[in-house]
Amino acid sequence: MSTLAERYALAADAAFRNKLKVAIVKAALAIVGESNSSNPVRTEKRHKLGVAVLTSPDHWIGPFSFAVVAPDTLSSSSTDTAIEDVVSAVWSDLAGVTNAEGG
Repeated sequence: MSTLAERYALAADAAFRNKLKVAIVKAALAIVGESNSSNPVRTEKRHKLGVAVLTSPDHWIGPFSFAVVAPDTLSSSSTDTAIEDVVSAVWSDLAGVTNAEGG
């Protein structure tokens, strides 16, 4: 278990942020291409975040970097797949999807 200071350092680490930026853009491309689901509110919120990330990934790297390190499952040696999995896990939260909306 890492300390909050260690998680902060990881969130601020340039190499980690570079990998994360690719992961959020990759996720955004997939999400923007999703078809409308049975939950249009959830889909719309996730889609809007996807478009925002594709339009300005540098703006979103900060919020995503802290969101993905908060659960304390990643480290500087995490695999690309592990980073992508956590990005997927926090996407709806950052999009503002509530539990009632399928978040």
